Amino acid sequence: MEVPTLSRVALTTALVCVLTSTVAAAGVGPAAGETRSCPGAQSSTMGPHGSVSMSSVDALRGNVSTVKPPVVNTPPAPMTAADYLKPLSQLGELGPLGPWGPLSGNGPLGRDANRARGAEEPPRPARDAGGPLGPDGPLGASGPLGVDPYCATLPTIGGDHGKQLQLGGLWTVLGPMGPLGPMGPTGPLGPLGPRGANRDANGQYLDGGTVIRTVDVPWAGQPNHRYELMEQYAPAFAKSFADNDTSFTVKSALATGASDTYRFTSHEDQFVTVAAVPDEGFQSLFWMNSCVFPVLFPATVHDKTNYEDVSYVCEFLAHRLPAADLLTDRFDLTLADGTGRRLASSTAARHPNWIQLRVTTGDRLAATVTAKSTLSAAPGGYRLVVVGTGPSFNTTDISGAHQVR
Repeated sequence: MEVPTLSRVALTTALVCVLTSTVAAAGVGPAAGETRSCPGAQSSTMGPHGSVSMSSVDALRGNVSTVKPPVVNTPPAPMTAADYLKPLSQLGELGPLGPWGPLSGNGPLGRDANRARGAEEPPRPARDAGGPLGPDGPLGASGPLGVDPYCATLPTIGGDHGKQLQLGGLWTVLGPMGPLGPMGPTGPLGPLGPRGANRDANGQYLDGGTVIRTVDVPWAGQPNHRYELMEQYAPAFAKSFADNDTSFTVKSALATGASDTYRFTSHEDQFVTVAAVPDEGFQSLFWMNSCVFPVLFPATVHDKTNYEDVSYVCEFLAHRLPAADLLTDRFDLTLADGTGRRLASSTAARHPNWIQLRVTTGDRLAATVTAKSTLSAAPGGYRLVVVGTGPSFNTTDISGAHQVR
């Protein structure tokens, strides 16, 4: 299927920081309560159950004056941090977390859904020197989760932008620790990775008929790093699975007002990022070209006094869409603890919703996805992604009003 011109341009713009920022964290095999920080970093600004979400970032309305380190230089000029937070930005519906991004039905996972892959398909190389689960792959010490790339290189990318792709940052969901990074569904731990050749009907990975949940990746000069595999579970199984961990994805659908709840447990002190990716979007975007393209260049058309002007400046926009301002199905997201106490929620109206939460070993969590609106009378499709930082970093030195403590 041809991807509309607008979505290609928007995704290209949005993914520049994502592709360049797939560089991130490390640490030795974690023990309960262990702090894993960048060398020389100050104490973490976020304690247990501190969170960042699309709602908390959106509540800034583009005002990043409270964020430390300061976010001042966000090239190219005259773009500002506020521009990169707007509905047409990388965090918006046309960005990589929207229905035209890599995690949606239009991405590489879309056609593979929950198909079981039989043993007749030989496993792909997993542990050889050049393999994705080897020491030189994206999960190894020299890959995107290495200490130097995360701590030293990432903060230098895109002016002050790169720093905010780290844990606790304004754009953390797009960074290497989130669903778009190497621990996410499209990385080597997911169904398209080396272990994806053998799965059962529920989406569990098999090794000689035995269900496996983790994989060890060699690290030079350190113990192996153990990562939880990123399973793509069948919806009914995911909702009933009592022993789920913090690394899985599921594709399902909901009628407006209905909800799905998924329970899981953290086996480490870590950050967990949960995203509800809309699977469907308004498909005929060609007519928007003459309207939206000029807005991508703020030197030509840009009202800096209006936080939401970028997506909705065309007088005919509301008349052409199925409903006013509606580009995608929309889903709210809530995280609760094992007793049902709400820990965080994200109900942004014009961005895909996500939450990043600092958790401790043994925390029992429940993620609830609720369909707020759909483009048609049919149930709206979504992909839930849950990804923990595992043996990688579990602290942040970023602070600001976008963090909820």
